[in-house]
Amino acid sequence: MKSKVVLFLLIGFIPTFLMAQSQFTDFSGQLHLGAKLGFPQNEFAAKYPNNAFFGLGGGMLFPLFDDSPLDLGGQFEYYWIGREVETMTLENSSYGEYEVESTVNGSMIPLYLNARIMPFRRLTDVINPYFEGIAGARFFSIKTKIEVDDLSGGTQPDPETDTETRTSWSYGYGGGFLVKLVNSVYLDLHVQNIYGTQTKYLDPKSIEFDDNGDPVYRKIESETQVLTYSLGVNFVF
Repeated sequence: MKSKVVLFLLIGFIPTFLMAQSQFTDFSGQLHLGAKLGFPQNEFAAKYPNNAFFGLGGGMLFPLFDDSPLDLGGQFEYYWIGREVETMTLENSSYGEYEVESTVNGSMIPLYLNARIMPFRRLTDVINPYFEGIAGARFFSIKTKIEVDDLSGGTQPDPETDTETRTSWSYGYGGGFLVKLVNSVYLDLHVQNIYGTQTKYLDPKSIEFDDNGDPVYRKIESETQVLTYSLGVNFVF
C-alpha cells in the first residue's frame, strides 16, 4: 500500500517538476519555413514518371485561445514537378536564320488549412510532438514560354507565354516534432500524408519540341496522394 502511495506521488510530482525546471515559450503565434520532399503514392505514383519532387513552403499558426494545445492556421507550398528547355535555330525565306527557345515548367502549389494539436506543450519546452489535420487545394500549373531571337542584336519580340492550371481538392493528416534550438526558435521535422482528387498535370518525360520549336507534351490524369517530408525552422512569437 505504501509503495502505491509513493508511486502515485511520483507520477503527480514529475509534471510539476518538469514545469518548474523549464522556461516555457509562449506559443502565441508560430511562423514555420521549410524544405520539402514529396513522394507520389498509389495511383499518382503509378502514373507520374518521377519518384519524387522538391519544394519549399511555409505557414502560420495561432492558438485557439490562451494556453490552448490546439493551433489553427494555414500553409503555402511550391513544388517543381517538371522542366525542359529547348533552343533551336530555324530559317525563314523572308527573315533568314533565327533562334527559338521554348521552356516548359510544371509545378504543384498546395494551399492548406491546418488544425494542429501539441498535447505536451506545457510539460516540456525541449521536444514537442504534434499531430495535425489538413484540408485545402492543390493547383497544378503548366507554363510554356517561347522566345524568338532574330540574331540581329536589336530589340526582340516579347515572349509568348501560356499557362494552364488545374485544381485538386486535398485532405489528410500529419505529425512531427519541434526541437528547441534557442529561445523562440525550433527545428521542425514533420511528415504529411495528403490525399487528392482527380486532376490533370504535366508528364515531364513526355516533353518534346516540333520542327518550329513549339512544345508538345502529354498530360496525365489521376488521383494525387502525396507523402511529404519536411525539414524546417519554426519561429515562435
